[in-house]
Amino acid sequence: MRGVGNAPDAVASMMAAAALARERDDALAAFERTQDELEHLPLSSPTIRVTLAQVRMHWGALLGGLAAREPAAGQRAVVHASETLLERLEALTGAYEHSLDVIMG
Repeated sequence: MRGVGNAPDAVASMMAAAALARERDDALAAFERTQDELEHLPLSSPTIRVTLAQVRMHWGALLGGLAAREPAAGQRAVVHASETLLERLEALTGAYEHSLDVIMG
């Protein structure tokens, strides 16, 4: 009977894992939707376009690290890509702020 007592725990663990996977997928999709929205905004400049392309490239590298078969290599890729992605997002914010300052005079 010992195995029967573990069944509810196993089901609960599977349900929690499925919920986390859905949350992860929702977050990934939201980030990608936001990227698409930013790329189609009328407010743009050469700096913004280049930085958006860099963000997309580093996002792809981060996703590649998450999907890596070798855990250590995947972790290194995620660490590097996430740090670089954060830097590019900060640069993108600055580029948008600069463009708004120019427009507002």
